Formats: sequence, C-alpha cells, structure tokens
Amino acid sequence: MNFHWPRGVLVVAIYTVLCIVIIATDFYPCFAMIRTTRQRKAILAVLEAEARPLTVNEIFDLAVKSAPGIGLRTVYRNIRELVELGKMVGVGFPGQPPRYEIVADRRPKPHFICGVCDKVFELEPLDDDPALKREIPGFIVEGAETIYYGRCRDGDNCPHRNAARDDKSGKA
Repeated sequence: MNFHWPRGVLVVAIYTVLCIVIIATDFYPCFAMIRTTRQRKAILAVLEAEARPLTVNEIFDLAVKSAPGIGLRTVYRNIRELVELGKMVGVGFPGQPPRYEIVADRRPKPHFICGVCDKVFELEPLDDDPALKREIPGFIVEGAETIYYGRCRDGDNCPHRNAARDDKSGKA
C-alpha cells in the first residue's frame, strides 16, 4: 500500500520550511547564501591586498584591474551586501569620504591620514591605549578612535606622494 501526502499538507510543509529559512537569514545573516562571483572575489582581494580602509572609487579602480568588466554599481551593491553580512565595515573620518575595510578584529585601531594623497592607513593597535583607561564620570569607556594627520618624513621619496602625483598626471 503506497502512502501519498495530501496536496494541501505538502504545500503547507514546503511553505513553512521556506518561511523558517527566510526568517533565519534575516535574523542570522550567517545562514544566508553568500554568492561568490568574480566581481566579489576581486573586491575582497583588493581590500585584503591593500590592508587599509578604501573609498568606493579606490576599490573600483583597483578591482577593474583583475575584473575588467566590473561596474561602479556592482561595486556599490557588493559593498552594501558585504556590510549587511558583516564581512565588511564602513569607517568614517572627519573631512573624508566613507571608506570600507574587511572586518578582522574589533580592537580599536589608530589611523594615519596623509595630507598629500588623502589616503588613510591603518596602524598597529596600541596594547595599552591611554584613552581606554580614561575614566569619565557617569560613563563607561568601551572604545576610542585615534587619528593622526600629517605626511611622510621623506618628502620626495614618499611612495604615497609619488602615487598621488602619478594619479593626477594620468600615469599608471
């Protein structure tokens, strides 16, 4: 004797499973299917290779080299999706456009902004940051941002200055 599920019961069961999957991916993005495309690989490779916060235009300019057909809209969409999935984080600096970096660790990291080329560089975290030990009446300090501004010591031999000069003159 063969047993067949009534059609209505089967439809309800499939619908219930789909609802559970949708709800789980909304509340727990780690359950979401992460499509790995050539463009997404190029964006992640750029961020890993540069190891510093990059603007969308910097990501685009570098990603085009390994994925020639990539468009700026694709870069924006992938950044948005990777931020939603918790793989990337947006970082803001005063007077600077939004930048993005791969989420590595959540320790506070000091940054240096070059006044010549406007690039932002991530510095090694300080193990005993005095800002984190500071007591502020009525508050509990949980984090701090340290931003250094300046330029390289060796003016004419600065690789950032030369790169900025090449970018402005159109050289690669």
